[in-house]
Amino acid sequence: MPPSRPMLLEVCVESAAALAVCEGVADRIELCSGLDIGGLTPSHGLMQQARASGLETHVLVRPQIGDFAFDAVTLEMAVEDIKHTKALGLHGVVIGATAKGALDQDALHKMLQAADGLTKTLHRAFDVVDDQFATLDTAIAMGFDRILTSGGATTAFAGRAQLAKLQDHANGRIEIMAGSGVNSANVAEIARDTGLTSFHASCTAKTAMPPKTVELGFGPHRRTIDKAELLSLKAALSS
Repeated sequence: MPPSRPMLLEVCVESAAALAVCEGVADRIELCSGLDIGGLTPSHGLMQQARASGLETHVLVRPQIGDFAFDAVTLEMAVEDIKHTKALGLHGVVIGATAKGALDQDALHKMLQAADGLTKTLHRAFDVVDDQFATLDTAIAMGFDRILTSGGATTAFAGRAQLAKLQDHANGRIEIMAGSGVNSANVAEIARDTGLTSFHASCTAKTAMPPKTVELGFGPHRRTIDKAELLSLKAALSS
């Protein structure tokens, strides 16, 4: 990859231990919880830890699992979480809301208003809309700085042809960041085929939980960041 194009790595972080691993390696982080269910809003305590780490932190604001539809109560929760992110002095928010195959502009306007002064990323709600190109233009008009997307595919690698088209359509007006399944083995090919310079990854390692914990329904594993994979991914972006 040409050295004149800086390659940026954003890493999903859902624990204090992961924060420590990312220090000095990740260019920025997406702070969240519940990665096994697509990511949810992180706790107040983790936000405070992120602030103390000095990492450029963008907070996922997603109050519920499932789809990206917001009722009035859920929207109120999201707005308050955004205000809290801003009050803590963190760098940005990662948000999204959809209705009838398009962005829910009414809900997003309220969230964007609360996020004034923060960097604003449209998350992979973008991947479920009917027309990604029209939605990209809408996101720009609404004031988003970045779109996180797999190109509408299960993984960014599978969606790289669409990612290339989105990058061309964006034409420098908004940052397109590839996410979902990005790793050290495929990031160079994704970058080559798409022209993207911004990548989102979890670098996840999973530790099995004791049988009794699993039996009682508390989850089959714990996620951690594989430091070796994180370093390999960063090296692949620097080569």
